[in-house]
Amino acid sequence: MDDDLHPTPPEPPPVPPPPGAPPRDIRGLSSSPVAPTAPLGQQASGRIRLGALFMLIGGGIVLLSTFLPRFTITGPNGTTSLSGIQGGSIGMLVLAGFAIAKGSAGIRPGIVRMRLGSPILTGILMMVVLALRWSDLQNGLKVADGIPGVTASIGIGYWLSVLGAALVLCGGALLQFGDRVG
Repeated sequence: MDDDLHPTPPEPPPVPPPPGAPPRDIRGLSSSPVAPTAPLGQQASGRIRLGALFMLIGGGIVLLSTFLPRFTITGPNGTTSLSGIQGGSIGMLVLAGFAIAKGSAGIRPGIVRMRLGSPILTGILMMVVLALRWSDLQNGLKVADGIPGVTASIGIGYWLSVLGAALVLCGGALLQFGDRVG
């Protein structure tokens, strides 16, 4: 009865972190918490910043390469080129977007917040897609070689995609394992 006359005051709500502060408990694909890339007011380590820069540049190269020729056929009727978009590389566009976002988040954690994601997985998936495309391109070269007067070649877009994906893979490795090494 005495408790009804003197109710206990409610607990104050938790104090939110200051604006722009990275979350304290960032989880990737693993279940163990990891530290944010850089505490508020501090720079990320050199490996993390380099990895983020590699991912950002590599993602940009892959993004641009999807609009360049991947396969070129020259015959009696002229030359025809097939770009990455025409070749069904929408998946590479999506992966390039993830790489750019993850690279941006590594350089400036306050700009893009990506809680879920494994940076190295983006590079691995890009390499898998490129390996499948390599098989398709080799089949196209074989078919073109069987037609008299027709030549075919792999275009600059594919090779730039390989370069960009390699940068994303290296950057993802540095982002994911950078502070654990050395």
